[in-house]
Amino acid sequence: MKMFLKTLALAVVMALFAACGSDFEWFPEANVAPKANAGANQSVFAGDLVKLDGSASSDENGDKLTYSWSFTSRTNDSTASLSSTTAVSPTFTADKAGSYVLSLIVNDGKINSTAAAVTVTAAPLVPLVANAGADQDVALNQLVTLDGRASTDKRGVTGANGGTLQYNWNWSGTGSKPDGAGSVSLSGADTATPKFTPTVTGTYKITLQVNDLTDLTGDGGTDEIIVRCNLGSMTITW
Repeated sequence: MKMFLKTLALAVVMALFAACGSDFEWFPEANVAPKANAGANQSVFAGDLVKLDGSASSDENGDKLTYSWSFTSRTNDSTASLSSTTAVSPTFTADKAGSYVLSLIVNDGKINSTAAAVTVTAAPLVPLVANAGADQDVALNQLVTLDGRASTDKRGVTGANGGTLQYNWNWSGTGSKPDGAGSVSLSGADTATPKFTPTVTGTYKITLQVNDLTDLTGDGGTDEIIVRCNLGSMTITW
């Protein structure tokens, strides 16, 4: 019975084809233009590496997409160039402060999409600011901890909040330690919070220099802290 039904169905289909003759046409699915998506606008700092993202581009027919990126405009004097014009997520360095506008067109193998745009705004770097902390008054043989985490990098971010800072603490030259304190040394002089123990009363002067690890050009910021050491509280017994 099943075989009979299959044979009957095949005969009906063949009869329909024969009836249509040469006028029969097969209409394939209509191609729809793909949609480009260049990603969200970005805010960065001059000198940052920018990663673009066209992965949200789509094609209604499910066709494989190819990508074409280009600069529509760049800030004055910029020589920025794309790592690839055909990658899904190319990169470029925002070498100058200002605005960068980029265009993305995708193609499904048959037709281009409408161009999509993304704007990258690069803010200028700011001067480094070293902050060695407030001056301190301490007792003899008291462990002293310095703190430079309030210093800011070229993006205005403090060390306490993840700023990309390099720390360098040093005694402030001649007269920076009391007589007899020549053996007093800083521990962790390349960290944000070095330590030392004053073994002689008097004034200790320490200079902090900071640099930005992402941009070592230019002079680093400096700041000095003064630590005054006295004998501490004394108890007198009569």
